[in-house]
Amino acid sequence: VGWVEIRGSSPVTGFAVFRQRRGDGTESEGTSPLDNRVSQNVVLPFDNQSGYSTGAAVANLSPASAATVTAICRDDLGTEFYRDAFVVPANGHVSFSLPERWPSLAGRAGTVEFQSSLAAGIAALGFRFNPSLNFTSLPVSAPEPGQ
Repeated sequence: VGWVEIRGSSPVTGFAVFRQRRGDGTESEGTSPLDNRVSQNVVLPFDNQSGYSTGAAVANLSPASAATVTAICRDDLGTEFYRDAFVVPANGHVSFSLPERWPSLAGRAGTVEFQSSLAAGIAALGFRFNPSLNFTSLPVSAPEPGQ
């Protein structure tokens, strides 16, 4: 578990590949492109229905200060139904299962908007696990205007 910061004198592109090997030898992978956007808020879709579960990883891009990150949970119609905040250490990250951290997301689909208190911004990534624990990665996006 971790994250990496890459600095260069010219643009850097690439991918990260996440692999999980289960005890029975079954493997699943998710791929995520390197992201050079700096944003104070990102949106992650989730679907925790029919035995599926969504996980999230959020990294604080500030090298000097802890960030308070507010999570705004909306249902599949865009209606806010839950809000919470958590702290991410400077140059640190947190990762968790959405329905384990916020039980009100169990059995639901929608989006979570993560908003950082710092201008340095955050980076985030999602994972969707099926009932057999195979997974794929989920990209984040910019929030819709007006949300």
